[in-house]
Amino acid sequence: METNTIDYNPQHNIVPIYLPSVFPCGTFVETKLARIVGMITAVTDRFNQHKYEVSYFLQGKQEVIWMDAKEFDVVTDTPGRVGFNQ
Repeated sequence: METNTIDYNPQHNIVPIYLPSVFPCGTFVETKLARIVGMITAVTDRFNQHKYEVSYFLQGKQEVIWMDAKEFDVVTDTPGRVGFNQ
């Protein structure tokens, strides 16, 4: 994972901070344990760790789980639209 930096600004006395890059909301992921495909719907940053809210459907019911980035893989092929052609 690449790292973003915030530059030092002597005028404002800001010290550089190194933050790991974040997966954006709307990214499709697959859980490593259950192989369930879901979408990142929220991101939080606590104590320099990113947690991701992943939403998915299981047996017709929407489920939500908070995960670390090491618990899922990013899906490179986005799922197609669901429904009937008109």
